[in-house]
Amino acid sequence: MTRRDMIAPAALALASLAAWEGYVRIAEVPTYVLPGPLAILAAVWDDRALLIPALLVTLRLTLIALGLAVAGGVL
Repeated sequence: MTRRDMIAPAALALASLAAWEGYVRIAEVPTYVLPGPLAILAAVWDDRALLIPALLVTLRLTLIALGLAVAGGVL
């Protein structure tokens, strides 16, 4: 996959995020109903001390489950 092949999907992703952010601002949607991408990013940054340990636990459990699933599939 070349860089040229990645431009369209990346542009679509950025346009989608921009449209989402624009919608929640223009329509004044309450953040408890639909937060925008920037509000989500700010919340993740502000709560990173709590979220990173939870992420590590989740990743550990996911990898254990994947290992068990692969082992069960192989057997």
